[in-house]
Amino acid sequence: MSGLELCRSLKKNPNTKDLPIIACTSKDQEIDKMWGKRQGVDVYVTKPYTEQEILNAIKSVI
Repeated sequence: MSGLELCRSLKKNPNTKDLPIIACTSKDQEIDKMWGKRQGVDVYVTKPYTEQEILNAIKSVI
């Protein structure tokens, strides 16, 4: 199962649909970000990322 398949599965399941999803990926094109958001990604962080970027992503979903 790919990461995006996992996102779709989590968002479709009533027990997990509200879990925030942070994607950490090397795909940095706008189309990749748009597609990720459509699949259920709440925050999209691209590699290379800093510790502060990860902390900001986590803070934004809690």
